[in-house]
Amino acid sequence: MAEAAVTQLSPEALGARQQPLLDAVQRIQDLAGPQTRLGEAGYSGAEISVPRWTVTLYWHGARPAVLTSLVRRLGRSVPVQVVSAGYSERSLLTETRRIAGRLRALRAAGVSVTQVGPRADGSGVQVGVDFAASHALARPNGSVQERIPAAAHLIASHAPGSVPVTVFDGRSNASAAGNRTSDVSPYKGGARIVRAGNVICSTGFGVVSGNTHYMLFAAHCGGINTSWQVGDFYASGGKAMGLETVRDPSYDTGLIKVDNNQATIYDKGYDSSVTEKVVGSQSVVKGTWTCQNGATSGVICNTVVDDILQTVSFDNGAFTAQDENVAHNANTKLQSNAGGDSGGPVFVNTGTKGQVKAVGTVSGGYDSVSCAKSDDPNATPVCWNHLDFADLNSNLSRWSVHLS
Repeated sequence: MAEAAVTQLSPEALGARQQPLLDAVQRIQDLAGPQTRLGEAGYSGAEISVPRWTVTLYWHGARPAVLTSLVRRLGRSVPVQVVSAGYSERSLLTETRRIAGRLRALRAAGVSVTQVGPRADGSGVQVGVDFAASHALARPNGSVQERIPAAAHLIASHAPGSVPVTVFDGRSNASAAGNRTSDVSPYKGGARIVRAGNVICSTGFGVVSGNTHYMLFAAHCGGINTSWQVGDFYASGGKAMGLETVRDPSYDTGLIKVDNNQATIYDKGYDSSVTEKVVGSQSVVKGTWTCQNGATSGVICNTVVDDILQTVSFDNGAFTAQDENVAHNANTKLQSNAGGDSGGPVFVNTGTKGQVKAVGTVSGGYDSVSCAKSDDPNATPVCWNHLDFADLNSNLSRWSVHLS
């Protein structure tokens, strides 16, 4: 099946085709993922292809017999290939954190890094550079490809390491700050929220810790003790949702304490009152087809994951977030998200109509495109083809919360 044909599938048909691949990856990760004793030194990454209907596992070093046995069993129903890799995911994440700690020094040296993280195939670390904003790499008559070696040299000089580094043209990422427009308790994901200054964002997923209910959303939208209202405009005495009590910009997630929430997110357009049920969470790998759901754009699907667990620099270095997943709309001319979608749910469809699995929350995007006419007309018309989203499972663990 060609990628273009996948974009024509119904949400339920795409979910039914993709879910067995994701289930196979999950079984591999449960046995030998990066957080397990068996996989901490060997697991390098995984990738799925919905068009070709295959799973690829990248593994560093000798393969344990139990892993070989599991792959053989999975192969009876899902094609799984195992490819040797140069490094484990854990070692590449360590290298990612080290380079990320040098981003300010690199910016001072004239190199604007927008993204750094492990390559899905375990071959090394990749670093995105915004060449237009890197004065040390300015060559009026030189192409980006001609400037990549110079960028690699400067990165190696200021952040020397022991694994291969691949430099690519990383456009500047912008945060996506900017019925669904008038949500009520118990609160749902994908609703429009606003704070003082008329900064508009979206709610993510309802989460719970003990008896306390929160809405997960994007940390860059607000600040501790920020009061959030529902709707398009902030007003004294307006309809309050709750108070932001927890945030960590370095992972671009925060929590708004609310009186109650539910395991649902809004569906369809920006003014929709239709909802879908959240039936659990899902880990993503390269090749996963996702949907994002923001208060400006409504639901946008056919967004394919390119990279996972990246460290991404937003708004020309204003803040940097770890554990970001990067995706693109399969149609390069269409948007994956828009201003005001920040914090909104990112999910995968299941094979059952009206049921989805949570995978993350919107942080921002890059590669500007024309906004859809179906976007909220009250929102700032800024849209991107690529999507950056905070990894859900990483943040559920970080905040010690679970989905409602």
